[in-house]
Amino acid sequence: MNAIEDTKFAFVKAHEIIWEHGYWKYLLIPIILTATLMPLIFGSLIVLAYYCSGLIETYFSNGENAMLWVSYFILALIMCCIFSTGFVLYRNLIMVCYGPFLDQLSRKAEILINGKANEENRPFLESILRPLTITLYAVLASFSTILIGVLLGLVPLLGSFLMFLFLIPTQLFLSAVGYIDPYLERTGHSPQASFQLMSQQKWPVMLFSLVGVILLLIPIVGWFIAPTYSAVAGIVFGILMNAEEAHSNQ
Repeated sequence: MNAIEDTKFAFVKAHEIIWEHGYWKYLLIPIILTATLMPLIFGSLIVLAYYCSGLIETYFSNGENAMLWVSYFILALIMCCIFSTGFVLYRNLIMVCYGPFLDQLSRKAEILINGKANEENRPFLESILRPLTITLYAVLASFSTILIGVLLGLVPLLGSFLMFLFLIPTQLFLSAVGYIDPYLERTGHSPQASFQLMSQQKWPVMLFSLVGVILLLIPIVGWFIAPTYSAVAGIVFGILMNAEEAHSNQ
């Protein structure tokens, strides 16, 4: 895959599907859900970080003042870990909110790009089961990569640099898998096969994720628009990825 061209194509087609074909009407409810999901998750993480800071302060309160910098360092590390996993959780849980709409969006994207579409319709519970499964996988993978990152942080001198050099790309990748997976599911990929395919295209996936994050950082407007754009663009990106896989297998 061409990371830049395919990412650009995915978001341009997402814009076309959402606005030119009137599909924004079907996304009003998911937009409202995602607007409430963000403060709920990150509010909980702030409380957790505050609790962790209290434990650290208590642990070091009887020690030397010179050790205070250690407590601050550990607190900063814990907060980075908590919020990076929280971001992965937030981004993937959004797709649970979009679950009942994904089949319809996938059909529209398939028709625009391939000229035909699979007419599969799933019951409501099935439509949210796969996004929940992918969310679980992504969060578990996020915890695992954070543990590896912490170990890298113990390396003298270069540890902190290596930790963030490792964590940022992996968390970007994991925050995107839920958006690309819906179409891969439609083409028969299991969660494991979907992860494996996306891992083979990790750099395009990370660039796709980065664009979604940048949109999300736009105050107020981005909070409402970015999840919708990423959800639709992820389906288009999945179509391109599946086509690339089919071509490479010929």
